[in-house]
Amino acid sequence: MAESAAAAHVTGFLAALREAGIAAPHQKQQDFLQTLQAAPPATRRGLYWQARITLTGSKEEIDRFDSVFETWFGEVQSGVKPAEPDSDGEEVRRPDSLHGGTVPLPLAPGEGTGQAASADDLLNRMAPRRSSAQEQALIKRARRAAERCLPRRPSLRLRPSPARDVIDLRRMIRAAARHGGELIRFRYRARPMKKRPVLLFVDVSGSLKGLTPDYLRFARALGETSAKVEVFSFGTRLTRLTDALLGGVLDRALRRVATKVEDFEGGTQIGRSLTDFFAHRQYAGLARGAVVIILSDGLERGDPALLVHAVRRLRRLAERLVWLTPLKRDADYRPVTRAMAAVAPTLDHIGGAASLEALAADIAEWTRS
Repeated sequence: MAESAAAAHVTGFLAALREAGIAAPHQKQQDFLQTLQAAPPATRRGLYWQARITLTGSKEEIDRFDSVFETWFGEVQSGVKPAEPDSDGEEVRRPDSLHGGTVPLPLAPGEGTGQAASADDLLNRMAPRRSSAQEQALIKRARRAAERCLPRRPSLRLRPSPARDVIDLRRMIRAAARHGGELIRFRYRARPMKKRPVLLFVDVSGSLKGLTPDYLRFARALGETSAKVEVFSFGTRLTRLTDALLGGVLDRALRRVATKVEDFEGGTQIGRSLTDFFAHRQYAGLARGAVVIILSDGLERGDPALLVHAVRRLRRLAERLVWLTPLKRDADYRPVTRAMAAVAPTLDHIGGAASLEALAADIAEWTRS
């Protein structure tokens, strides 16, 4: 009885949003309901952010959303910073291995809880410096390794080929017409192998301010291969960087990126950013059949349920889902934040990203089938 009443209340809330002019599409409403079912929020504040991030699509809708939320749930949360979680007696479950069992892990504030990351939406610009000769050499090394190791798939189109796969009757007839109707030799077509597309998400939040430029240089190295590469940054918002980063001279590209990224050294809202990615249908298709790489320390300060739901969607679409984190400095690393411990079983690989050199050296490891 209580469950049916709660469901009716949520349905009424969604209807009230539509009446208030917040035209959340069906897919967004489905995402919101699935997130509620998978990880019901423990507080009203958690419900507020879960609903606002999932259902609103512009700044103009937020004020109307706040009014409807107050009417249906009794408290306006706009502009309220989420409270710090209690760490006394707090315990999470972490995997023994990437896909293994669980072991209780006590958390202390600032030690893997995500409290070192900020939730604030700070507006800062990146000031990139000129790339050194060593960095340029590492970029070339990463590009060569990626060109050699990135996964491949058969092309959808048939091309002329010496391999005896499919008889190319059209070319044979054209050749015969030039030789009085005589078939001189057989010609064939085949599906050549091509690299799978690559989709990168680069964390630009304050906890990674010293590594973000190296991550962008690594993304640029992948973009210089023959693979189709798309690059997005996230901190407290999602920004598409593909056109700015992958064209022209490297240092000029970094300066162009600096003009586009507004949340550099700001807070960490990974789940919110990935949810925004799926809210754009032209973006969501980029993950289909791709190698998806997330460069982040995983110190999520938003609702972990949003991150878990978004990562699971990525995994369903992607050929391979890789998370590269600077916190993995040895083979014994295990995810300890709530968000990372929850998404670890979904990932194909968790790799190290402590430096540009480490990224260039480990490409063969995380691209291995």
